[in-house]
Amino acid sequence: MSESVKFPIGTRIRFLKTLTCPPTSEHPGFHYATKGDSGHVTGHDCREGHWVKWEGWTHAAFGAELGVDFEAFDNTK
Repeated sequence: MSESVKFPIGTRIRFLKTLTCPPTSEHPGFHYATKGDSGHVTGHDCREGHWVKWEGWTHAAFGAELGVDFEAFDNTK
């Protein structure tokens, strides 16, 4: 996917894979999102291209790559 594609803030998304980070000596493990679940775009200007939030954990946004980690979807149909 082109890095220049930026979805507007608030765009509904679906996660293409489960996103996790294992525990380290610095922090516990994190479960960022579950494959197939929805979320939304909250911003831009991160290494991955989009700041997003998973509806299963709305406390913190995280970086995700369009076409690799998530896709946009229209849930109004």
